[in-house]
Amino acid sequence: MLNPKAARLLQDLADMNLIAIKQMDSDGFGQVIERLRLKAEQLGVSTMEEVTQEVEAVRAERYARNKDFDTVKTFREIKDKICDDTKEMNFEQLQEYLDKTKLKPQNTDG
Repeated sequence: MLNPKAARLLQDLADMNLIAIKQMDSDGFGQVIERLRLKAEQLGVSTMEEVTQEVEAVRAERYARNKDFDTVKTFREIKDKICDDTKEMNFEQLQEYLDKTKLKPQNTDG
């Protein structure tokens, strides 16, 4: 017991017949933990690093399989197109290009 006052309090309650204290021959929880550790040694359970690597590999595969849209790739392609389109333009031509290619709100009146 971590706190000796708790042991004294429990003993006082037992003396007043409010609780019953039963001595246990063995630590059941400790036995369970020991059995689990022995079983893990026998089975050659993976280390935390091995488990982490496996989880990351499964996640990477799942992410690659479910990824329909690559934002970074799309924006890189857009940036490259704009760079190619505007490479040789002067300031006035650049302003005209920006006005012409500016996104306009969609008309929702239908």
